[in-house]
Amino acid sequence: MKQQIIKCMKKILQIFVLLSFFGLSNVYAQNYPLFWSTGILQGNIYVRGTPVVVGQITIVAPLAGTVLVHFDGQCTASLGDRIVLAASSTTNWVGNDGCVAVYDSIGSFSHSRTYMVSAGSNTFYAVAENYIDESGTGYASIYGNLSVEFFPSGGNTFVTQTGIVQTNINVRGTPVTVGQVTINAPSAGNVLLRFDGQCFPSNGDNIVLAASNTTNWGVNDGSTSVLSNTSSFSHTRYYAVSAGNNIFYAVAQNIGATSGTGFAGFYGSLTAEFFPSGVNDFVAFTGVSQSYINVRVTPPYNCGQLSINAPTTGKVLVTFDGNCHASHGDEIVLAASNSQNWGVNDGNVSVSNTDKNFSHTRSYDVTPGIHTYYAVAQNYVLTGGTGITSIYGSLNVKFTPNTLTDVDEINNINVSVYPNPANDVINIELDKDANIEVLDILGQIIKTINNNNKETTIDIKNLPSGVYFVRITTDKEIITKKLIKN
Repeated sequence: MKQQIIKCMKKILQIFVLLSFFGLSNVYAQNYPLFWSTGILQGNIYVRGTPVVVGQITIVAPLAGTVLVHFDGQCTASLGDRIVLAASSTTNWVGNDGCVAVYDSIGSFSHSRTYMVSAGSNTFYAVAENYIDESGTGYASIYGNLSVEFFPSGGNTFVTQTGIVQTNINVRGTPVTVGQVTINAPSAGNVLLRFDGQCFPSNGDNIVLAASNTTNWGVNDGSTSVLSNTSSFSHTRYYAVSAGNNIFYAVAQNIGATSGTGFAGFYGSLTAEFFPSGVNDFVAFTGVSQSYINVRVTPPYNCGQLSINAPTTGKVLVTFDGNCHASHGDEIVLAASNSQNWGVNDGNVSVSNTDKNFSHTRSYDVTPGIHTYYAVAQNYVLTGGTGITSIYGSLNVKFTPNTLTDVDEINNINVSVYPNPANDVINIELDKDANIEVLDILGQIIKTINNNNKETTIDIKNLPSGVYFVRITTDKEIITKKLIKN
């Protein structure tokens, strides 16, 4: 009986989330990626023994597609402990590009993975475990964010990713490509490119890392670096692209400090998100390049800002990542924020005493109109240094609407489904060849028609009364309309 109740509740949840997607709008517009986000506040938790779930998100995908899962923030480890952290499709983690780690102290981290999903319920996790190095207490504090972005199969907006596993490679001399991705852009647009993960440098070496549209890197916000210790990193860039194949690179080079061996290991991912021209309002980006600035100020120093004009109610996902050069003795708080200040715990990350990388993400609800978001920095609590720092990175803002826009406003196909509600048959009129599917409320396909006519009639008299969806797939786009069967 208990299992039947649980099964029933899961179906109710699926129906509720699907109706949230479709109830206030009669179509699913493929120009929009959808995202979900949850803040993570885990203070002084025991993570030794088996992986611990510190955050999770369940989505109900309206159709098959790809999800991008990102877990970033800050971890405070006990001295002598290694804390493994991962964005995952299970409550466990895998080695190399399947995780990052923080050693011995406070460290910011960033981990990204992509997964193929089918229509229906899918759950993703932020996991942590004290692993291998266990000379500390096994307790850690983790403050950050877990986000899940859904990209429908065949959509105009999409994501591609490659895992990077490079062990003990020589990166001294000229930049070395440690990973690359190729996207076939269906039209002109923009690519948000992120290279994140973990770097194991030789002691005494400075390893420059960059997400790039060339096999080289640029100074300041065009790169990040790891110096003499194992560190998680994140570097993001934004590029305009033309239709056709475009290649992007994860590059590394030992430069500057070269007293080590020149060999390093890299475990992470290179992720490219494509957004077609015409939806630029939904992704905004600015590079951050601030040299020798005084951040011992109140209010916090504004390193960069972005404004978006939200056309409707929705959510934004704001990320500030890069590299901070702190003065010895100072702690520099950094945050992506909807104000020129920051909040405690998951509302910030921090860098202290040295050259370190960071990544911070927050999610906010928005109403229609103009909203501004900030990358802020402040020398806080530990002030034994000079208060002067340099920060190189990027700030990006993604918007997704709560109610999906009618497809006729943004797509290039005219579709009419009538009558709706319907009793025995529905008529579908469209101006392109298409594959037509009828799906039930759980996303299961119950009828399929390959249509090459401008008008198609589908018999639905044997279907039970209820809510259905008509999914129309052309060579360039996917459109979904809600259907009521009397």
